[in-house]
Amino acid sequence: MAVLRRFRRWFPPPQAPAPAPEAALQHLPPQPGTLERDDLDAVIVVLATVADVVEAVGATPTGRMADAVDLLDRLLPNAA
Repeated sequence: MAVLRRFRRWFPPPQAPAPAPEAALQHLPPQPGTLERDDLDAVIVVLATVADVVEAVGATPTGRMADAVDLLDRLLPNAA
């Protein structure tokens, strides 16, 4: 159960999309060249890496969750 709790903390279920285009415009990505954009790009790379590795490992669902949490714990400090 500890693995499931940590997995849900790091990978919460997706939220419903914004109901109206006006609300979606409030969530535009940061401009290129900003620190916020660099952070966003780093998070995207880390999450894509975790998804690729976990998909390739082919363990049980609980094993994939544990691998995802472990990889995220290891990659985030390197992504700064």
